Amino acid sequence: MQSLGKLSDNHGYSVAYGISGNGRWISGSSVSADGYDAFRWSAETGMEALGDVPGGMHSSGAGSFTNDGRICFGSGIYNDINSREAFRWTAETGLVPLGFAGGLGYKNSSLGSKTPDGRIAVGYSTTDRGSEAVMWTEETGYIPLGALDPNYWSSSAADITPDGRYIIGESYLEGKRTAFRWTQEAGMVPISPVGLGSARASPRSVTADGSIVVGWAQFRDDFAFIWTEAGGFERLDDYLLSHGLDLKALGWDLTDAHAITPDGRFIVVNGRNPNGDVEGAVIEIPSPSGASLFALGALAGLYRAPRRRR
Repeated sequence: MQSLGKLSDNHGYSVAYGISGNGRWISGSSVSADGYDAFRWSAETGMEALGDVPGGMHSSGAGSFTNDGRICFGSGIYNDINSREAFRWTAETGLVPLGFAGGLGYKNSSLGSKTPDGRIAVGYSTTDRGSEAVMWTEETGYIPLGALDPNYWSSSAADITPDGRYIIGESYLEGKRTAFRWTQEAGMVPISPVGLGSARASPRSVTADGSIVVGWAQFRDDFAFIWTEAGGFERLDDYLLSHGLDLKALGWDLTDAHAITPDGRFIVVNGRNPNGDVEGAVIEIPSPSGASLFALGALAGLYRAPRRRR
């Protein structure tokens, strides 16, 4: 394990939020002499402060970097009521505040997930209609993506595919936070149950082709979910059971699926292990033959599901 350290020797902490696709650059937020700064870290450079947007308390954080470490997006506090403003940081320009897509009085924006080349970023911003999922490019600025419920204009974007075709996020619909997938052709389409299942579905990550989405949902309890074009929305543990991995038999209870690799082979999850402790794990799904669970705390907990006979 590699410790990242802090920007200041004083008491405080650092939190990692993202990592570049090649694993070289890590981003996040750390205590600094000024407050809390977004940072860039690599084994060669150590931790470097990226600065903050002007105004308000000094507090910023950054999402993942491009593979060359030259572009990232994030947000910082810009006023006295802890409202946030999105920024873009590049090695050439430094930190540049990006403003807002609109807003009547109160304004807020944040960008995090992006395409690998840093060309497009997604997040949310206030607009003249409410708080809305947005896409941002240097050529166009903010592009609002809409909302599922015209009577409650509230949505946010969480992830985008490398080609920019698919965007996932959540939006209110019939009083519940509902997961969506957006395309230019179809617009915003709900992918979690409406009025039936989860009281909230919050997608975290999407595969490169847009066909699989994972995230966190809540209905009576917290659980990890998966959505596929073929099977729709379901609990991740049920999906894994159909792939030969019985997590309940192993004593695991998944509460969140936080990330999926572009090819859909690995899913990063959080949950309670057989001892009742909260622990992260990585699940391998070598479809269609079986699935494996790798507990992060101890490799001794490795379980490999039996391969199905063809």
